[in-house]
Amino acid sequence: MAFNLPFPTIDPEMSYADIAGVVALFFTAFTFGFTIWQWNRRRKSDQIKIARELIDRIETKRQKFDDFCEKNRVRVEPPHKLEVQGGRGVQEFAEYFLSVLNEIDYYFYLVDKHELEENVLKYDWAKLFDQLDYFYPIYEIAREGLKSTTRERLIEESWDRLRKSPWTGPYLPRKQT
Repeated sequence: MAFNLPFPTIDPEMSYADIAGVVALFFTAFTFGFTIWQWNRRRKSDQIKIARELIDRIETKRQKFDDFCEKNRVRVEPPHKLEVQGGRGVQEFAEYFLSVLNEIDYYFYLVDKHELEENVLKYDWAKLFDQLDYFYPIYEIAREGLKSTTRERLIEESWDRLRKSPWTGPYLPRKQT
C-alpha cells in the first residue's frame, strides 16, 4: 500500500554520492549566506568606527577653536561684528573656523556618497547638529568680518554644500542675499 507523503522521500535507488551532493549544496548555500552576513556586519562596524573618528576630530577641532576664541578674546556680536584681539586676527579665526567646518562637511559628504549609511548617522545625529547649532549663528554674525580673509570663499562653499545636502539642507536656513 503506497502513501502520498507531503515531503520528499529518499528513493532506495539513490546513492550515497547523491545524498552527499545535496548536503554539500546545502552547506555551500549556508556558507555563502553566512559570509554575506559577516561582511555586512563588518562593514557596519567599519562605518561606525569611521563616524566616531570623524566626530572625535570635529570635537577636537571645536575645542581648539574655543581655546583660540578664549585666548584671543574673540567677540562675535549681532548683527555683524567680529573682533579678534590677539594672534593673526580674523585670518586665524577663519582658519580655525574652516577646519571645523571642513570636518562637518566631510562627514556629510561621506553620508551623501553612501560611505556612511543612514543607520550610522543616527548615532551621531545629535552631536553633529549641536555643532551646527553652535557654528551657524557664529558664521551668520561673523560673515562680514570673514570677507576680508583668504578663507572666506572656502567657508562659503562649505556652507553652500551643507545647505544643499539632503541631510543638513532642510535644517539650515537658505543663503541670504
